[in-house]
Amino acid sequence: ASAGTCFNITAANITLNCQSNWITGTGAASTYGAYSNKPNTTIKNCAIRAFQNGIYYDTAANSGLIFNNSIYNSTTGTQGNGIRSFGNSVNISTNFINSSKYAGIYVDTGTSSTIEYNNITQANPALYFLAGGNYTVQHNYIYANLPTYSITEGILYETTATSSNNRFINNTINASGGGHGIGIQ
Repeated sequence: ASAGTCFNITAANITLNCQSNWITGTGAASTYGAYSNKPNTTIKNCAIRAFQNGIYYDTAANSGLIFNNSIYNSTTGTQGNGIRSFGNSVNISTNFINSSKYAGIYVDTGTSSTIEYNNITQANPALYFLAGGNYTVQHNYIYANLPTYSITEGILYETTATSSNNRFINNTINASGGGHGIGIQ
């Protein structure tokens, strides 16, 4: 088990292929299963458990790919996220995310990212967009059932995210517990 960052990617054009092997943390705050601050990073085929952020792409992690990962129990602190991305043109696809304390996928200040074919359960919200734009969000399956939190949206889009040209296409959302499929704040 790792008490910090398990994989710290600090060079461009790196592919981390876990080949379905487990990355297990201790559940501590400020921990990352895989972290990148460089462009063209690919993280794929990882099974990640018990980190504050399962996968974290910092602001310089542009044109990356997060593909076919399983992320469980990102439940530390108030900001446990399955995937958090600040990068531009990041493709987040075909991931399974279960039981995040906060967002299943948290897209922060990046632009032009594609989020597709992900299966997100028990996250609050499942997809969270804080800023940026030109997103394509399509063919995701979202089951958000966390009535104990104040926000229970399948997709939450902050109005501070002043942007245009966002596309939400054919997503399946089940937000029970009085929640909303798509919330705009």
